[in-house]
Amino acid sequence: MKHEDAQTVKASITNSYILPCDGGYLVIDTSHRRDYKRYVRDLNKLGIDLSNIRYILLTHHHHDHAGMLAQISDQCDAKIIVHEKALDPLKRGENEVGEILNFRAGLMIALIKIFGERYRFPPVIPRDEDIIVESDYDDLLRGIGIEGSILYTPGHTPDSISVVLDNGDAFVGDLSMNMPKFMGFKYRPPYVDDIDSIFAGWKKVLDAGSKTIYPGHGKPLPAERLTTTGLI
Repeated sequence: MKHEDAQTVKASITNSYILPCDGGYLVIDTSHRRDYKRYVRDLNKLGIDLSNIRYILLTHHHHDHAGMLAQISDQCDAKIIVHEKALDPLKRGENEVGEILNFRAGLMIALIKIFGERYRFPPVIPRDEDIIVESDYDDLLRGIGIEGSILYTPGHTPDSISVVLDNGDAFVGDLSMNMPKFMGFKYRPPYVDDIDSIFAGWKKVLDAGSKTIYPGHGKPLPAERLTTTGLI
């Protein structure tokens, strides 16, 4: 999928978004470590080599978003952009999981633990050159040629951040998902650190001018659906 200047590489069920920036590309989220070879191959199909990646922004630390971060970092000089609350779980290489949303979410998580990667990933130790954010950040992306802002949007995890571009595109990680209706999530993530913060995060990205939500999982959706689900 391609929209204006951004492109998507989908590895397993995780969307990794690639935005051009000064001197190369910014990647928003990676995927599971097992998908590394496929991910690199799909990047190459887009004409992008790992050496072209200048920045990797993690919307949060979970294994399906940060799983191959250590592998990619070994192959390029990209600076990592994360929230400060991601540092400890990244160093441990382990998910922090909150409250399960419903029975179907619990069943899905149980199956992932049985057949998946058990919520662990190769640890990542931030370097001096990496960029640690503490709250909203308006100047960072603009300083590297991307017209948009970083917003602190906790709720799924304490370290969750989103990117909202001036054109209305919002890359929100797992602040919102577009999963099949039978899962009963209604655009919410399957587990949350704080459900009220999820809804506050939705309002925050909407107030920032979001028009289209690009979730970590599932297809893009009109931003107004986050206010027409009967949840706010």
